[in-house]
Amino acid sequence: MSNRNKWIAIGIIIMLVAVGAIWYAARKRNPTAHNASSEQTNGKEANTTPNAAIATSTSAAPSVNLGAAAKGTAAYTAAVEKYQYRIQFSQCHGVNNITGAGTLAIRQGDKIMLDNRDGTAHTFAWKGGSVRIAGYGYAIETVSVLGQYPITCDGGGAEQLNVQP
Repeated sequence: MSNRNKWIAIGIIIMLVAVGAIWYAARKRNPTAHNASSEQTNGKEANTTPNAAIATSTSAAPSVNLGAAAKGTAAYTAAVEKYQYRIQFSQCHGVNNITGAGTLAIRQGDKIMLDNRDGTAHTFAWKGGSVRIAGYGYAIETVSVLGQYPITCDGGGAEQLNVQP
């Protein structure tokens, strides 16, 4: 093998490794959505069809208001109007309706609307509970554990919650 052919082969290998690394990083940032009509979560059947509101909740108080979740539907609009506190998540980044990004302060026992604006389901967790919300779904949760802690989206930090007595 000539010296020129060795350099061409090394260049091709380096290029393949670079393309593979870029593909892996992109896949890890935005995992492929699954099209299953349901999935198993914490041993319970979870509806993940589009416009389904909730899959599974492990908070102290069960989720309520399992209505249609598409933005602009009557159920979604009614939920936005009814609940004083809402955190809207897009690509696992949260923005609350009171202060924008940052910390949302609520009283212990207040209801909070968790609003998933992605087309894929995500698991949202906080100290004392968690819920899996279908794509374009929402959940109404009662947060009862006092303190300041993050509400995470699929394990990553998304929004701070300050629960006061």
